Amino acid sequence: MEAEVSAGWIGLIGASVGAAGALLGGWLQQRSQARIAKKERHEQRAVAAGDTSLMEMLHLQRQLEVALGSLGQHPPTPLPYRTYIEEHSRAAEVALLRMPDAAALRHRMKDVFAVLQWFEVAGRSPALKIKWALAAVQDGVELLSAFLRDEPLPAHGDAFLEHQAAVLRHMERARLLAETDGMMQDDD
Repeated sequence: MEAEVSAGWIGLIGASVGAAGALLGGWLQQRSQARIAKKERHEQRAVAAGDTSLMEMLHLQRQLEVALGSLGQHPPTPLPYRTYIEEHSRAAEVALLRMPDAAALRHRMKDVFAVLQWFEVAGRSPALKIKWALAAVQDGVELLSAFLRDEPLPAHGDAFLEHQAAVLRHMERARLLAETDGMMQDDD
C-alpha cells in the first residue's frame, strides 16, 4: 500500500508542477502578446498622425503652388494663401503633437512652423511670401517623409536656413525696438 500511496503523491506533485508550469507559461505568453499589441498600436498611431501631418503639408504645398500660379494671371486672382498657411500648418502641427516617440521630429518641425508663421518677413511681394512658405513646407514634407520611412531626419535646406536666419534677425530687431520704446517711455 505504501508504494501505491507514494506513487500517488509523486503523480499528484508532478501534475501540480505541470499545471503550475502551464499556467506560468500561459501568463508569460499573454503578457508578451499584450506588449507586442501595445507596441503595434503605438506604431499605428504614429503612422496615422504622421500621415495626417504629411497630407496637410502636401495640401498646403499644392494650394501655395496654385496661389503662386494665379499671380501671373491678368488680372491676378488673389487667393487666400495666408488662410491656407494658417489652417494647414495648424492642422499639421496638431497631428504632429499626437505622434508618440517623435520628440526630435516635433522639435525640427517647430522650426518649420515658425518660419511659416513669419512668412511676411519675406517682403511686400506676394510671390516672395509664397515662395518663402513653399521652402518651409518642402522642408517639412522632407522631414515627415523621412520619419515615416524610419530614416534619419535630413538637414534643413539652404533656402529654409536663410529664411530661418531672416526670421531670427527680424525678431531680434523687434525685441530691440521694444526695449528702446520701453526706455523712451521710462524717460517720460
